[in-house]
Amino acid sequence: MNKSKEYHDRERKSAAYKILLEKNKEIDSTATIDTVKSKINTLRCTFKKEVLKVKSSQRSGSGKDDIYIPKLWYYDLIQFLTVQEVPRSSRSNISKDDEETNDNEDLDSRPGSSLASNHSESDTGNSASSSAPPHHPRPTKRNLNQTLTNDVLLTVQDHFKHPVQRDDRFDIFGKNVAMKLRDLPKEQRILAEGIINEALFLAEIDKLTIDHKISDRATIQ
Repeated sequence: MNKSKEYHDRERKSAAYKILLEKNKEIDSTATIDTVKSKINTLRCTFKKEVLKVKSSQRSGSGKDDIYIPKLWYYDLIQFLTVQEVPRSSRSNISKDDEETNDNEDLDSRPGSSLASNHSESDTGNSASSSAPPHHPRPTKRNLNQTLTNDVLLTVQDHFKHPVQRDDRFDIFGKNVAMKLRDLPKEQRILAEGIINEALFLAEIDKLTIDHKISDRATIQ
């Protein structure tokens, strides 16, 4: 099966790369288009390795229960790569310039493209370059759920990267005051907050002394 005409549309490919780049930057702010291409290439090569394992187990004559089951969560989502592989007999109809242009643009000679070593070098280059989707695939429910799961895992991972900060005596005192304020009637809470704020203000300007008391205010009432 030949590549779709959209695959050769550089403007569409460029727009798709930019969309993927913006998504990637949510995780890595230093990501570039080359980063995106590298990740795409990694997905392709890992997927193709799984495909080869499946085909190898089928050719070995194993029973149905012994057929290799792919472990990649996105294996079913990129099955379109398998239908875009070009049969050997049809390779003579593909121009050399087309192969070189697309291989260099998509793979950039990155490591891992030789995972399918039992195929010829030209087959490997062509199947890798022909696997780019003709358009941005419509998100499936499984894909959206997996994206959400990944975002949650990344958030948790980022959380545990930071050391646990224990409360000091100021945190404990503040929580104690907050707990007591919550139990006060509204009017009493407002008055108490005013006295606390006034005491803190005097302390900030270095005017608070040991002689300051609130007993005088209490006697006014």
